[in-house]
Amino acid sequence: MSLALAGLRIVALALAFGAFSLTAAASAAAAEPAPMVDAVKLLGATAKGPNYEVESPVASDGMLYVFHLDTPYGRYTVFGEQLLKLRLHELAALQQLENVSQGEVFTSSVASAVAKPVEAAGRVLANPISAVTGTMSGLGEALNRVGARLADPYAKRGNPVDGLIGTAAARRALAHEHNVDPYTTFPPLAARLDELAQASALGSAAVRGASMAVPGAVGLAIGGVRAAGSLGDLVKNKTVAELDEINEGDLLKMSIDPRVVQAFMANGNYTPTDKTFIVAALKSMPETEDKAAYLATIAQAGRPDLAFFHRLQAQWMAAYHAKVAPLEGFVSILGLAFVRRADGRLVGFFPVDAIAWTETVQKAVANLNAQAKAEKANGLELRITGTVTEQARQGFRKVGWRVYEKDTSLVEGQ
Repeated sequence: MSLALAGLRIVALALAFGAFSLTAAASAAAAEPAPMVDAVKLLGATAKGPNYEVESPVASDGMLYVFHLDTPYGRYTVFGEQLLKLRLHELAALQQLENVSQGEVFTSSVASAVAKPVEAAGRVLANPISAVTGTMSGLGEALNRVGARLADPYAKRGNPVDGLIGTAAARRALAHEHNVDPYTTFPPLAARLDELAQASALGSAAVRGASMAVPGAVGLAIGGVRAAGSLGDLVKNKTVAELDEINEGDLLKMSIDPRVVQAFMANGNYTPTDKTFIVAALKSMPETEDKAAYLATIAQAGRPDLAFFHRLQAQWMAAYHAKVAPLEGFVSILGLAFVRRADGRLVGFFPVDAIAWTETVQKAVANLNAQAKAEKANGLELRITGTVTEQARQGFRKVGWRVYEKDTSLVEGQ
């Protein structure tokens, strides 16, 4: 579960750490530093693309790599390889959208649009998008108990003028065509979607002829609405208010406390698409008990990167439930989400990169291990998308945890 801690919500984890004392077993091992690697060695050819370059070397917070992307639109910090996959996919889509915006037809259509009063209507959505900088992921910050709850920045109702001219619908359709989230938290893509959506709504032939597939990686991390089938169509065709109504209704049908449902739905760190995917994942596990405990845990996400982590985790668990083994119920241990299998074993799904046997990880392992025993779990199993250091591997082995490294088949949509 330490992985879990490391990976998932170091946030919740960290705060739980402070409440428990470190056991002698964990404290006996000397802590090791978090790894730092060369960008090309880690990412290969994807370390650099037409409109970005990953700075080298790449540091780690002990569980997730902290990437810094240099782009024509600014410098952006990305926490973890899974979120990096999403950002690179979005940059590929952005490059295509940039080509569209450079056409003469588009330029003239926007010029005329700017002169119209509808321009002052503003954006339909106020995405919580900002250039996140720093050296710790949202998981890492959890250690410091960062969990500020923000009001939902995604307006329940679209701007009246945008609704009249169809800008909101155009944005969703454009995002669907390029297999990206219409409510993306990546600033340059969000801005370009807004710009092109308004031009499209006002009749730009250039934009309407811009539908093309975006090449690149596939899998749960991408979260593309086009690749999501009927679920993606739902995001494309429904307004934010309609999605909220559907998602709230589905959660309440699962007998989840309305207060927990409201806390989750009001968390603006989740995009409307994130919420839709998470609710669908829970809905696909009708027999899995204690969904309220799980939703209450992830409702505390204090940053967009942590919300992304939870969305990916929920989809991963649903895929495991459908393709590998049924999951009987959710279990929250020290603020981290686990699931219990029929054999009584607790399983943690954590999309983390490289777990080092740092002091934080050792404390988490000790505390989680003690709590798992109190829960009378029949062992603990950790599934991660990355790897662990040899020292961490030995540490997990000593406490009897099974750790499955590079367990990516379900995450990659296989």
